[in-house]
Amino acid sequence: MVEGVAGAAVRRRGRGPVAAGRSTGPAPRPRASGGDISLAAALLPCSTGHPVTRARRTSHVATADSAHTPDRSVSAAIRGELALLGREVRSAPDRAARLLDPEFSEIGASGRRWTREALLAALPTFEADDEPAAEVGEMSGRLLAPGWVQLRFTTVRGERRVHRTSLWRLGEDTEGGERWRLYHHQGTPAATG
Repeated sequence: MVEGVAGAAVRRRGRGPVAAGRSTGPAPRPRASGGDISLAAALLPCSTGHPVTRARRTSHVATADSAHTPDRSVSAAIRGELALLGREVRSAPDRAARLLDPEFSEIGASGRRWTREALLAALPTFEADDEPAAEVGEMSGRLLAPGWVQLRFTTVRGERRVHRTSLWRLGEDTEGGERWRLYHHQGTPAATG
């Protein structure tokens, strides 16, 4: 998470099946629009002004008593990811800290390993660079299990294209509620050619 965001495009296609034998509740009802949902309204309060329109979820596990539906869980993780990529959060380590899991780890596109503490300490130096912000695209997300969301997306900064994967975990926050936090992130440079 060391790059800013100039824009984002997120798409959602269809609904994945509920994992066999793992659902304790009814499957989500299809929407009249063919399963597409607009995330723009949900993302506006937390976004950094980037054009996010739709999200993709390919599979999920649903539970009857879950207040965190797959759509809401994926939406919350996308909001958190975009916030972490934005300059407003990255320039305020206390705000970034609220979005990073206590056990956060990262393997950056450079191959460097980051801990939560090291990343928070380095945020001011990332903000000091004059490089253009990265563009975010091809973002998709899915609920892996209750309390776990995986996001995949690509960032482009100049000629450098990086494929990224993030794991978000739902846990208690300091106020006694629940909050989605980034548990692990990995960036892999895209092959050229």
